[in-house]
Amino acid sequence: MQVTKITSFIINKKGIFFMLISSLCFASMSAMAKDLSEKFSSVQLVFFRSAVGLPFLFTSLWLKPAVQKGGKLYFIILRGILGAFTLYCLFYTLEHLSLSLTNTYGQAFPLFIAIFSFFIFPTEKLSRQQILYLLIGFCGIILIFRPETNGSLLHHSTGIIYAIGTA
Repeated sequence: MQVTKITSFIINKKGIFFMLISSLCFASMSAMAKDLSEKFSSVQLVFFRSAVGLPFLFTSLWLKPAVQKGGKLYFIILRGILGAFTLYCLFYTLEHLSLSLTNTYGQAFPLFIAIFSFFIFPTEKLSRQQILYLLIGFCGIILIFRPETNGSLLHHSTGIIYAIGTA
């Protein structure tokens, strides 16, 4: 009886289910990267993380070959380079700061999305209430951005760059 309810929930709420699985996988990846950062450098961790994804990418391309329609190849390559750099920032921050602090920086990305959308899309307007919430969010980042107590300015700045790259 209980298994049927769980199966029914998974079928009816696939989006929620896959979001939870995704969060679990990314949290596990961060925890493993933090543990492995004692033995491997950030560059090596980026390589291993990318190497794990390659079989999935090649299998996907083999089953359904990509067709380039529109868009510019330059932007796709730039997106890949920026994604790799953001992944490096994540692993570098995990190597030098605590797991909780790194994840806190990573979870700040909605603040940067709101700021970027305001500048990139001129029709996007922020209400006074949204501006207030953004200011409160950035005050929270400033409170945890204390390089003198735990880590250097470079380590914390890399965490902020990771959040911006995630946005």
